Amino acid sequence: GPDREVRAAATGVVLKACNDGIQRDLVLSHADGYETGYLHLDSGSANAAIGSTVLQGSRLGHTYNASDY
Repeated sequence: GPDREVRAAATGVVLKACNDGIQRDLVLSHADGYETGYLHLDSGSANAAIGSTVLQGSRLGHTYNASDY
């Protein structure tokens, strides 16, 4: 199937990192004041620590497809 890898659109600091087995999300805060949300990630994703810096292009995880389950 198509590659569903998710990468950081821009360098940012992790504001939210949720990987509780049900919800896997990341929110990054960028130097320009914008925030980017990466939601509904697949298992093994969203493992960055809150407050850590993620560089542009860094692998954040994969999206999931309901048809995969």
